[in-house]
Formats: sequence, C-alpha cells, structure tokens
Amino acid sequence: MGHVRGLALFLAVISIGGCASSSAVETQIQQLRAEMNNRMSSRDAGFREEMKKEAVRSEERTRKDQSDLEDRIRKDLGEFDGKNRKDLAELGKSVQGAISEIRETHRKYAVETDKTLLDQQKQIFQSKAVLDDNARRVYMLETIVTARSVVVPQQMREGHVTFVEGNKASVSLGNMNGVKVGDRFDVVKDNAKIGVIEIEAVERETSRGTILPESKKISIGDKVETEKKA
Repeated sequence: MGHVRGLALFLAVISIGGCASSSAVETQIQQLRAEMNNRMSSRDAGFREEMKKEAVRSEERTRKDQSDLEDRIRKDLGEFDGKNRKDLAELGKSVQGAISEIRETHRKYAVETDKTLLDQQKQIFQSKAVLDDNARRVYMLETIVTARSVVVPQQMREGHVTFVEGNKASVSLGNMNGVKVGDRFDVVKDNAKIGVIEIEAVERETSRGTILPESKKISIGDKVETEKKA
C-alpha cells in the first residue's frame, strides 16, 4: 500500500507540474524513496520486535512444556517405583511364606520319621523280648519233660521259675516235691541269690507265689531252691 500511495503521489506531481524541472522530479523521487525506506525500516523494526517477543514466548512455552514433561516423567517413575517396591515386598512375603512352609514340612517329616524309627525300635525290642521269653519257655518245657522222665525223690526242692508277671511268679515244684503254702524259695542266678519267692498256691507239679520286695529282677528259667536259713 505504501508503494501504491507513493506512485500515485509521484504521478500527481508530474501531471500538475508538468513543466517542473528534472531536478525537482529527482528531488521528489528521493523524498519518496526516503519515505518508503523509513516506512519499511519502521515496519521491519516492528516485525523484528514481534519476532523477538514470539521467540521469547516460544521459549517460555518450550520450557513450560519441558517442565511439565519432566514432572510427568518423575510422577510416572515414582508410581512405577512405588509399584515395583510393593510388588517386591509382596514377592518377598510370598517367598518367606514358602520357605516357612518348606521348613515346617521338613520339621514335621523329621518328627514323624523319628517317631516311626522309635516305634520300629520298640517293636524290635518287644519282638526280641518275646523271642527271649519263648526261648525260656521252650527251655523250661524241655527241662520239665526231661525231669518227668526221671525218677525224682519226693523231697527234691530245686527247680526253675516258669512264669513271671509283675510281682507274681510260678516255679516247677509242687505237691509231689513236698511244697506247701508258706514255703519260701531262693532264686539263684550265676550262683548268686537274687530274690525270694513265697508260695501262696500249690498244685501237683507247680506252685505260685509272690516275689518279695527286696528281690532283684527275676526271669523265666532262673533257678529256685529251698530257702537257706541264716
């Protein structure tokens, strides 16, 4: 628009003052150029100022966007870190729980195994005791059978223990050997006295009685003989 107005003014000057000298025209042209340059300079200065302002605003927007982005990133990282910590804590609890369960299972298994071994040992000891008892009974039966096949004097007062339960015991001597209620027999093992049995019931070939408190452990097969008076 400035160029158009300048050109129109120039044409008007020429048409009105057609007789003007060339120097005057040249002066007019220079003035128009100066005015155009001033206007363009002013416009350029305003444009540059506006560009500077826009650049400042753009930089501020960029900084704000960058700050917002950094805030979002920090927030996301914080949430992610918090979630990871929570997951790790839950995983740690789960692992500890699994370890505790495994330890408890091993402990129970060890206890049950020990109990099983103890039960087996008890069964073995009981079986051994039964075998020992059966061996004594067989021995006594053989002794009794052998004794019956031999003529024994009626006054023989030596035999063996044939049964023991608590403080009660039976011996292989009875009426035919002259045993009476109230008689006492010494129990002998390895030629040493280990106890005394007092007779309470008498049958033909066996007698039953009570083991006196001062006696030691008496077993089937131990030798019995008439009590020796001190």
